[in-house]
Amino acid sequence: PGIGKTTLAEMLLFRLAKDNFKIYKVENISEAENVFSSDEEDKQLFYFDDFLGSSYLEIVNSHRTETQLTNFVESIKYSSNKYLLLTTRTVIMNQAIAKYEKIGNSSLGQKSFTLRMNDYSNLEKATILY
Repeated sequence: PGIGKTTLAEMLLFRLAKDNFKIYKVENISEAENVFSSDEEDKQLFYFDDFLGSSYLEIVNSHRTETQLTNFVESIKYSSNKYLLLTTRTVIMNQAIAKYEKIGNSSLGQKSFTLRMNDYSNLEKATILY
């Protein structure tokens, strides 16, 4: 917590919004599916902040949610104008990959970026705090 996952994600959102992407902040996979456009010309970004924190219980209690999530990831994967931005803690992501076969076999963890506190210089930390 406090490493800057949400802040970094929001900077990426601003960058893509500047390129005319429609931004959808969603709380569950059904919301994303409801606004997903199959038109390849539509620029869309789907943003789940702390996605395993908010949907972990759904996944634990429903095989359907795990399948929905992995299917949605696969539908985004091959699209040039669709992005899925997920934030979570590495330890939680690793637990989900280990516990849920479909998540472990999906491309969810393949294109990830890990943000570590020691990756920041003291100047960068001070700038962020400022």
